Amino acid sequence: MPGRMTMPSDAGKTSRQDQAAAWFAAERAGMMLVEQRAEFDAWLADPRNKAALDAMKDLWQGLSVLKGNEPAPTKAQKPKSRAPIVAAVAAVLLCGIAMTALLTQSGPHAIVTADGQQRTETMPDGSVLAVNVASNVSYRFTDTQRLVTLENGEAAFSVKPDPAKPFVVRVGDFEV
Repeated sequence: MPGRMTMPSDAGKTSRQDQAAAWFAAERAGMMLVEQRAEFDAWLADPRNKAALDAMKDLWQGLSVLKGNEPAPTKAQKPKSRAPIVAAVAAVLLCGIAMTALLTQSGPHAIVTADGQQRTETMPDGSVLAVNVASNVSYRFTDTQRLVTLENGEAAFSVKPDPAKPFVVRVGDFEV
């Protein structure tokens, strides 16, 4: 799913409901990056994923109905259980953790050109990648580095400096 983000979409590692929760949290917070929006749309194209997201939205709507719906306490009432509050807080924390993982990791983005085709792409950090004919390049940005892997062919780079995140180019066993 998501343009190959590592979270939340890798099937087999994360349940569809967990993926839906992570996407729902990111979408609700309004903090989804442009690349993640495309990945989200691709994930959402699967009807099973859409159903899981709709179920998450329904759950959220159902929880909002509870707000302000409690009767005023009387002296005869027993103290209410805090379990629903603890569960709600845990759900919000889980969504927050999933959203943080979603926003801080960027999966590999692949650029493949055919014979006679060239492509130039501006990467998320502002660096520019020019891919020559019959080439295969992927890049992945993390919190600590910007890694570009040249699988085959030719590529040129115009790198935007960032001392906190070195720009590393990997070709076979070599890194520059």
